Amino acid sequence: MNFFKLFSFMLLLSAFALTSCGDDDEDASSCQTCELELLGVSVSSEYCEDGDNVIVTTSGVSETLEGVSLDDIVAAQEAAGATCN
Repeated sequence: MNFFKLFSFMLLLSAFALTSCGDDDEDASSCQTCELELLGVSVSSEYCEDGDNVIVTTSGVSETLEGVSLDDIVAAQEAAGATCN
């Protein structure tokens, strides 16, 4: 019985040690949505900054761009004629 209590206590302690707090997460407001019209078809993409990477989601498909900043991508999209907010 003592082994079971010790094992349960160690399992519980491990769960607390590996659980992160919600306050540790970065602010989710670092996303931009850009809309570009190509040949009469409007294409909308969402760009979200994730540390040193930017995650692009277009039509439900996500791709990670490494080593670029969100500001650079938004500037390039706006230079191509897209509207971003």
